Amino acid sequence: MDIVVIGHISLDTIIIEGKDYIDVLGGPPAYISYALSSFSNIKVSIATSIGYDALSFVLTELSKVNVDFSPLITYLHKKTTRYV
Repeated sequence: MDIVVIGHISLDTIIIEGKDYIDVLGGPPAYISYALSSFSNIKVSIATSIGYDALSFVLTELSKVNVDFSPLITYLHKKTTRYV
């Protein structure tokens, strides 16, 4: 079975004890893609757009869970939505 998840992903910054932080891939399409990729019989693709500032991070994170990102659009003059 193949599934394409369409929507807007974001970068979420999680602050720990007010000083340390980690960045994670966020937004409903990212969470759905992560969950679906855990099933071995499903090939998952994500169709979304990101800014120039997150390309490497997003590609690395999606590759870790075998999500196809070929429908990805990168904006060269815009930043990715970020939540803290």
